[in-house]
Amino acid sequence: ACLMVILSIAVSNAWAAGSALDQVRASLAQQLLSLGGQYEHGENLPQDYLRAAELYCDAARYGNAEAYYALGWMYGNGRGLERDERIAATLIAHSSRLGFEPAVNAQRFFGPSADVLPPCLAPRPAVAVNDPTVSDDANLDAVLIRLAPNKRRVALLIRLLAPQYAID
Repeated sequence: ACLMVILSIAVSNAWAAGSALDQVRASLAQQLLSLGGQYEHGENLPQDYLRAAELYCDAARYGNAEAYYALGWMYGNGRGLERDERIAATLIAHSSRLGFEPAVNAQRFFGPSADVLPPCLAPRPAVAVNDPTVSDDANLDAVLIRLAPNKRRVALLIRLLAPQYAID
């Protein structure tokens, strides 16, 4: 019985940590999406379609349905990127599968997925676990989740802005 209580607590703590990590990832994706929109539309920032696409791609990697849609829209309309209807169809279809309503409607125009991802969403090559020169987002996420909320916000902001200033 004691073992069952310990296992129950361990499972509960693991689920809470996973849930908190999912919340951090969702929050980061939303911030990336928002910043991407500002760059795409020139809202309080200089208009920069390439930077917008990079940020949408980063948010999409975290599973943000709206980011898949925004990136697909850019590809489908040649908005700062070379027009590619196959990539657009794939991204819009994925956004639709994730339940983003505008993508559900837009899929009528873009058609079914062509299963062609943009380079930024292509699977990354495996790296050695102990390679200090490689940034491992999964390990960083595990560190971030253990930080106090105020420190986590600062770390996420640094993570978000570092690429703009070429900081690894």
